[in-house]
Amino acid sequence: MSAFDQIRRRLIKGSVYWREILSLFALMVGLYFFRRQQPDMVLARELISSLSWPYWFLLFLLFGGFLFLQALNYRLAFAVMQSQVSWKLALDFFLKRSVVDVFLSPESVVAERFFSVWQTKAGVSHTKSRFSTYLFYFFQALAFVLIGLATLIWWALHQLVRYGQVWPVLCTGVLLLAVASIFWRRPVWIYAAISRFFPELDITLQELAGNRVNRQAIQPLMLFSLIAQWLILLMLAAAIMAITGAGSASISWLDVFSAYALGMLFFLAMPFLKGMGMVELAMIVLFLYRQFSLPEAAAVVFLFRLFQFWLPALGGVFSFLFTPGSLLLRIYPAFLVFLLGIINLVSGLSPAIHWRMRLISQYMPIGTIHASNDFVVVTGVILLITSVYLLRGLRNAWLIAFVLGLLSCVAHLIKDIDYEEALFALFSVIVLWITRHEYRVKSNRRIVRVGLRMALVILVFSLIFGVMGFYFLNEKQFGLNLSLWQSIRYTLQYFFLMEGDLQPHTKFASGFLRVIQALGIGSIGLVLYSLLRPFVFRQEEVESDLQRARALVQRYGRSAIDYFKVYPDKLFFFDEQYEGFISYKVGHDFAIALGGPVCAPDEEIRKHFILAFESFCEEQGLKVAYYRVDEERLSLFAALGKKSLLIGQEAIVDALHFTMEGKNRQNLRTARNTLLKKGYHIEVFQPPVPGNILQQLKAVSDDWLQKLHKEELLFSQGMFLEEEIRQHTVLALMDAEQRIVAFLDLVPDYRPGEVRYDLIRKLAAAPSTCMDFLMVGLIEYCQQHQIPYINMGMAPLSGIEEPRNIQELTLKMAYEKIRRFQHYRGLRFFKEKFDPVWENKYLIYQHHFDLLFIPAALNEVMKEF
Repeated sequence: MSAFDQIRRRLIKGSVYWREILSLFALMVGLYFFRRQQPDMVLARELISSLSWPYWFLLFLLFGGFLFLQALNYRLAFAVMQSQVSWKLALDFFLKRSVVDVFLSPESVVAERFFSVWQTKAGVSHTKSRFSTYLFYFFQALAFVLIGLATLIWWALHQLVRYGQVWPVLCTGVLLLAVASIFWRRPVWIYAAISRFFPELDITLQELAGNRVNRQAIQPLMLFSLIAQWLILLMLAAAIMAITGAGSASISWLDVFSAYALGMLFFLAMPFLKGMGMVELAMIVLFLYRQFSLPEAAAVVFLFRLFQFWLPALGGVFSFLFTPGSLLLRIYPAFLVFLLGIINLVSGLSPAIHWRMRLISQYMPIGTIHASNDFVVVTGVILLITSVYLLRGLRNAWLIAFVLGLLSCVAHLIKDIDYEEALFALFSVIVLWITRHEYRVKSNRRIVRVGLRMALVILVFSLIFGVMGFYFLNEKQFGLNLSLWQSIRYTLQYFFLMEGDLQPHTKFASGFLRVIQALGIGSIGLVLYSLLRPFVFRQEEVESDLQRARALVQRYGRSAIDYFKVYPDKLFFFDEQYEGFISYKVGHDFAIALGGPVCAPDEEIRKHFILAFESFCEEQGLKVAYYRVDEERLSLFAALGKKSLLIGQEAIVDALHFTMEGKNRQNLRTARNTLLKKGYHIEVFQPPVPGNILQQLKAVSDDWLQKLHKEELLFSQGMFLEEEIRQHTVLALMDAEQRIVAFLDLVPDYRPGEVRYDLIRKLAAAPSTCMDFLMVGLIEYCQQHQIPYINMGMAPLSGIEEPRNIQELTLKMAYEKIRRFQHYRGLRFFKEKFDPVWENKYLIYQHHFDLLFIPAALNEVMKEF
């Protein structure tokens, strides 16, 4: 096979991302053109900015009608699938689709995961949501095709009637007859092409051909899809009229249709980036052919694309932004503050626009203007630093960014009437105010007080030092004698890093100014450090708390992990009103609770404990997450506005009904019989376990850790602590020489009728089938003691068959594809040998953004004892 044939086959199969490559190429071509024609682009921007308000009103009126019709079309698309959605949700879906579909095609599985929350609100299944989206795009494309065909026929007839040219009519007729013939005689070809290049349309056609749709809603969907395309045509006509003037006779409706058809052809043909660059360039070329000037053509196209593409996409961004729990809700404000810091630096260090400087200098003293400029530069640096701490949800970072954003808005107007920068600063402040509830992490109040006191001391010292220095320095240092007031002013200027007009004449004078500036940098840095340093939570473990928690577990324990809630590594939250506690550990500004509350089996009491615990954590500057929560508790956390993430499944083996008979147990029988022939056997050690046995168990555990390069992990499991294991029942695998080669220990399980093991370890040199033999021995032990169930613990990341959202999809892909998590698949395989029932376990958290930091917090609490 030739290289060309290989490339062709890969393009068809999709292994080469030809759409993405083509779209990026189109974007680069467009950017190159606009860059080369920059002076004309500036003129185009001036044409748009000079439009009168009636044209803007007309364009926004058409845009509002377009949004209304697209929301209606989405409602009709869902109605075809026999589902009902509200107007608000339909508009929200269209806006979100407008931004997601710029990067991800409608049939993309990843794209659908962005709408999992929306689907839950609408009560629409994932399948119906996808089919409704296919229907929407299918009828939008069909409406475009119909308008495009009408434009082609119109153009051919126009050429015949006006210019007497017959060839356009003949070519158009031949083309239409050829297409009709293919549809009539070879419909399989059309179907194959659709299936190959547009699988989503294939699915849509199959659905429409079936009996699972509401056919009565198809006709209005087609009608209003056509009307929506007509509104786009009217927006283009309104843009032409606004730029060229109502009396322009150089443009016709045929030209409007032709420009629309050409632009939308690239818009639909390039799903990735929606033809950005090429759409604009193609339409501009057509208008240039119609005797438009380049600035006019560019202004028309930019104005049209603003309403046809950019405003819906911007609406989608804001729709995502203001969705409760949205990841953008945390990232976007920090990004804006970072950009504001960059803008402040660039604006403060760039030369002023002359006419603005002349105008503002008539109303403001030059010193005030210069001070405002210096202030903008300093705030730019501080905002860059603050943006990092906004990502961490620090309350003081939000306060600093909010105040400096307001001051930047005023400073930009004072320094040079930079209204563009001032508007951006005001927009950033508005976004910060809207998202103010997202910032809860507190700073250490003691450190804040100490930092502010130290900064005040440095300021007072600098004032005394600077004023005395300036006042008593002789004239040769700066070329003038300074008065007391001048000394105070220059000290404050240089302390707060503002530009002064003093010219040092000696090295001593230069060094004196640098010392004052260094003191200012140190003071500002100290204030920032004290304000932005997160609260460091410290609580010492109290033995009485541990004993109290263990007593409560004996009374209220109902979970298989309740034993680990009173492990020596835990902290405890008790309530004054009800008996019970929450077990937790602190890591990376998170309080990670193990499971739910241990208390009386009452939903209101559990809810009370959770709210009290979260109030306590908020006072301590901690965010909260709950690890390994049972599925039956999801409704409680959902009612409190929490989010859940499936993190694995726990294996429960039915010991009483387990049998070694049958083909499925052949490997287990072979492993057990082989070891029995070699003299291996199981011995059970009841508590208290003798000291010599503990020493052998310790040797096995150390060898397992060392040879297999593992480390002790805590929190939801235990470690080898002799004082703990001494109180447990231990099943040990002995070799022919009565040496322990593997063991497992049974820990208290507060779930009725269940036994649970914690550590299961073996010598690295022992046969790999030792673990199977131990599990069979444990099953036989349970059968002898009439214990119905065995809890084998959790297989992390496994069991996510149908991801509900993009977070679970990410975990599923990591579990299946990333080699680092291969041992989780091995753990699942080991437990599957015993035919367990799998129970889902969840991570409960407040905000999607928290998922970026929870893994580090879990890593810390699992490794710290």
